[in-house]
Order: sequence, then structure tokens, then C-alpha cells
Amino acid sequence: MNKKFWYLTKVSLKKKIGSKWFIATNIILALVIIAIININSIVKFFGGDFSENLTIYAVDNAGVYDVFKGTIEALDEDKTVLFEGAQAAMLDINYGTYPYVTSSSPTSAGVTTGACIAPSQSILNSCRRRTIRTELLDEQGEWIREHGGEYGATTGRPRRCGWLDLLTVKHANLMSGLTDIVITKIDVLDGLDEIKVCVGYEIDGKEYNYIPSDQADVAKAKPIYKTFKGWKTDITKMTTVDQLPQECLDYVHFIEEFTGVRVSMISVGPDRVNNIYVHEIK
Repeated sequence: MNKKFWYLTKVSLKKKIGSKWFIATNIILALVIIAIININSIVKFFGGDFSENLTIYAVDNAGVYDVFKGTIEALDEDKTVLFEGAQAAMLDINYGTYPYVTSSSPTSAGVTTGACIAPSQSILNSCRRRTIRTELLDEQGEWIREHGGEYGATTGRPRRCGWLDLLTVKHANLMSGLTDIVITKIDVLDGLDEIKVCVGYEIDGKEYNYIPSDQADVAKAKPIYKTFKGWKTDITKMTTVDQLPQECLDYVHFIEEFTGVRVSMISVGPDRVNNIYVHEIK
């Protein structure tokens, strides 16, 4: 770095922020310089040793068709193509619970912008059992975590568990136009006397049946629950809807009624044979 530039930068900073913070700014500038040096070293290292390996993945002047050729051809042949949103709908950068969002759009609209594909006709939503508002920080939450094996596959980090928040499912339907709901790991609830679902928020004494746009309000939200009687029956060996206990069916039917979206698959165990298909998913 030019010595004159370095000196003028130090003098300018000292005048602007005073000597009290001068040492701190020197440290920051030093870290910036170190970062620049490291970046140049990394670029040089990878450019020299790995550039030939990386060039096979580069496409010159690639058009939309070149990039998405396989997908486009499959759709033209009327084949079924499944797109997976890597994050939950409430993490959508535009319509999620900002600032706790991801950097993309994991809603159905994200297929159009991310894969350059016109909106499809079947939008599936997988229901899990908690949001920050319904998280259980007590023995009940621990019980659900242990019985559901809710730990990070790689890190082993305990996942945050709680009751199903139907306002978020309703919000996901608003954003993505859901056609079907898939309920997973419902067998985890087998041993409970009561099962709750969140059907509203109470914020400063006012009830909401939707998620407010002001995140300051959402942060103060207290869940309003509807309680169902548990079925206390092992459902992991059941293979048809008719075999499920009435209490379980009441729970499922209420989800459909509240969200306005049909439940097309119910998972009662970890294997594919544990998937009960209620409706054909096209």
C-alpha cells in the first residue's frame, strides 16, 4: 500500500474520530490489509492449480435453454419434474419473517425466478411442527425432540420443537398457491394425551388470524391454541387412511379446513412404505 495514502488515511481518521478510538481504527485497517493479502494469495493458489479443472464447468455465452435444457425437455415431454425449495416459506427474503430469512425465494415463485420455469400446477407443502411463536421450551418440547429424533444430521444440534403453527401454513398457501399438504412425522405425536395447533396470535390484547407484516408485532405474538385429544395408539404399522384413529383424522381434517388445502399424504414412519396417500398428487 502507498505510504502517503496510509499516512493520510491515519491522519484523516484521527481527526474525525479522535485519539480515543485511534488504536481501534489501526487494528481495523490492519485486518483489512491482511484480508486483501489473503484474498490475493487464495486467487493465485486456485488460479494456478485448479483453473483447468474448473473450466470444464464453465459455459461460454450460455443461454437459458443451454442451462436448463434437461428440465425444459422433460416438461415438453409432459414428464413430472420436482423442484425442492431448500428452505421454508417463512424464510423467503421478500415475504418471510425478516430479518430471519434466507437470501432467496423458497416459495413456488422461486421456481420461476431460480430455474426459469413457468409456474407449475402442483405445489406441495410439507408441514412441520413448530415456529418461534409455538416453540416449547419445557419437558413437552424435550419429549417431542427425543421421540422425533430432532437433532441435526451432521452437527447433532438439538432442533427447536413445538406445536404446529397453522398461520404459517396459511401464509405459505397465500404466497405459493398450495395444491396439496404433506404431513410428516405425525407418528411422533402417538403418545400424547393432548395435541395443540396454533390458530391465531394475541398481540397487545388483539387477536390476529393472519401473520402481521410488522415484525415488531410478530415478536410480541402469543400463540392461541386449539386442543385436540391425542390418539395414544401406535400408527406406524397402518397403511391406509381408514386404519388411522378418529382422533388422528380429526387433527388432519382440521388442518385441511383451516388452511383450505387438502392433505394428500400422511407419513407415519421414516420409510417410504410408511407414506399413506390420501389423494393422488399430480
